[in-house]
Amino acid sequence: MKQGKIYIKVVLMILFAATIIYMAYAVFSSMYAPLNTMIVSEFEAGVGYNSTGYFVREETVLHSNYPISVLARSDGEKVGIGQVVATGYSNEDAQDRQRNIDQLNDQLDQLKYAKDATPGADMSDLESQLSKDIMDFAKQVAKGDISGGLENEDAIKGAVVRLHAESADLLAVDGQISLIESQLDTLMRQSSSNSSPILAPCSGHFSGTVDGFEEILAPSELGSITVSELENMTP
Repeated sequence: MKQGKIYIKVVLMILFAATIIYMAYAVFSSMYAPLNTMIVSEFEAGVGYNSTGYFVREETVLHSNYPISVLARSDGEKVGIGQVVATGYSNEDAQDRQRNIDQLNDQLDQLKYAKDATPGADMSDLESQLSKDIMDFAKQVAKGDISGGLENEDAIKGAVVRLHAESADLLAVDGQISLIESQLDTLMRQSSSNSSPILAPCSGHFSGTVDGFEEILAPSELGSITVSELENMTP
């Protein structure tokens, strides 16, 4: 019995000593061993799935009684009730006349902007504003928002005219404004009988195309439509 107890004590002492040695080695290694580094690269993985389906939305189809209709809104653009979404023309002459009206209106806005410049005014603020407008225009175009960028087009052109306008130029601007206003008055009277704006009957997002699903895939039909009807659906 005594020999067994002595044997157990010896084994325990050996295990205890081994544990102390291991812990001391671990502490020594963590304090004096050099730090190991490696190059890593950030990586993100994902799994994607493709699916096909239908969009169901409440749609209102707009009709034009004119042979030529020109859209005034881009696809997906939000419009309010009563806003112009397109213009109908009875013939090509009426369409060309409207182009002239739009060009004259742009020129008139630029000339009026230049007229507001007073001789001797501080042009540094105008130059700063012009630079800001150009930067805003570039940002909109870089994002692919061409329509948003064109909103600053008239302001940029008008600022350029105003920046380079001298006192003598401003005196000549009045006569040019009167001439353009007279031309616009004549063109507007001629166009009143062969063109008409098409207005939005309600607010929403505009789409320039129809696909034939406007009455089929309506929210009111979702409660009764079946899977087989969807699979065999044609516009």
